[in-house]
Amino acid sequence: MNGLKYLLIIFFTAISASLFSQNRQLHFEHLESANGLSEINPNCIFQDSRGFIWIGTGDGLNRYDGYKFKIYRNDPTDPTTITNNYIADIAEDENGNLWIATSEGLNKLDRKTDRFKRYAHNGKNNKSISEDNVSRIIYAGNNKLWLGTSTQGLNLFDIKTGESIHFKNKKGNPNSLSSNRVTTLYKDRQNNLWIGTFDQGLNLYRPKSNDFISYKHSDRDVTSISANRVTSILRDRDNHLWIGTFEHGLNLFNDTTSTFRHFVNDPANDNSLANNSIQSIAEGISQSIWIGTENGGISIFNYNKQHFATY
Repeated sequence: MNGLKYLLIIFFTAISASLFSQNRQLHFEHLESANGLSEINPNCIFQDSRGFIWIGTGDGLNRYDGYKFKIYRNDPTDPTTITNNYIADIAEDENGNLWIATSEGLNKLDRKTDRFKRYAHNGKNNKSISEDNVSRIIYAGNNKLWLGTSTQGLNLFDIKTGESIHFKNKKGNPNSLSSNRVTTLYKDRQNNLWIGTFDQGLNLYRPKSNDFISYKHSDRDVTSISANRVTSILRDRDNHLWIGTFEHGLNLFNDTTSTFRHFVNDPANDNSLANNSIQSIAEGISQSIWIGTENGGISIFNYNKQHFATY
């Protein structure tokens, strides 16, 4: 899903640029197995500070320099290779180090040696990462990473020490993380961390109190988030926060009232959202938001017209 997100961003940028000149013809270059890509279903795409494009797949990590691919795969006999070939997410810290989330732990790529250092869960060390199946990764600043895991919550990982602080759901504590099943992470321009979960809605981390505000769906509240399975998050340049869900459409969050406006597919309205399962959200020009949907193509929301166009 994260790979689709970045592919859509690249596509949206190209489409948006073309709006300035309708006579400009768009050309796409296809990169696939024949060009050296290790697998044709990318999970994530990331451009680092040096200009390299990194593509995470289910069969290894790919580095593209504009001409050719270099593939990094696990070698069971070599502990300096990446721990697993399933690449879930990629991030870069302020020193240019690359961090790779896999289904078998966290990896740091040493740029000088082109080898990997591994960080794994250790049941005897409560400061190790909480789980090896790392689903999402984002640079937090100050030499720290936020790691989302599939079943064991959120980690604040210290790059210098290799130690983690764990955030998990605590029964009876409404200010703990609402669910340990993290699906997406997003840090906005105000450095707020938003956490989407698989089954318990949206969370906002509050650093001053070191706890969370959670936003869950309620059948009794029409202004609550439309569903508890959150798939994507974006804050646009006008400070609107958009939240995509699985099977229950798109949400626009009001920071002042803490309420949600819902956008869903209406079969009788061609200008409604194409499909209620949202896979990715990106920002275009001219006050537009681009929404990648499951089996429904791309919907573009226009602020001025207050409706969707589907492609």
